[in-house]
Amino acid sequence: MKTKLLILALVFLITSVSTVSVDAQKLAPGGRRTVAVTFDDLPVISLRRDLATQATITRKLLHSIKSHRVPAIGFVNENKLLTNGQRDERRVALLRRWLDANLELGNHTFSHPDLHRTSLDTLQRGCDSR
Repeated sequence: MKTKLLILALVFLITSVSTVSVDAQKLAPGGRRTVAVTFDDLPVISLRRDLATQATITRKLLHSIKSHRVPAIGFVNENKLLTNGQRDERRVALLRRWLDANLELGNHTFSHPDLHRTSLDTLQRGCDSR
């Protein structure tokens, strides 16, 4: 448990204080700067929309990403895959569309707690329960 907490603390520390000058960044092959676009809180930001609308948003977003060759990655909040506490395969299917488009997905926590308003004890319990 202490190891998990230490790793979690290091990740938060590194991501909150890391700054790199643009001038210090190495150029990509060919001398061009590159950027990747991240999409957080997948499968969708708001679950208030019906599933058909969520699917339409996902389809249009992925089409734009692929047709414009945008280097992108999506980050998933696992709790958004649940309906009434159970895994909803329809929402999982939205994420499969990302994978089918050859895009990567990453973990963006289970429930996306506000780190400024969440106690260390609560964060620890969240790490231990998953």
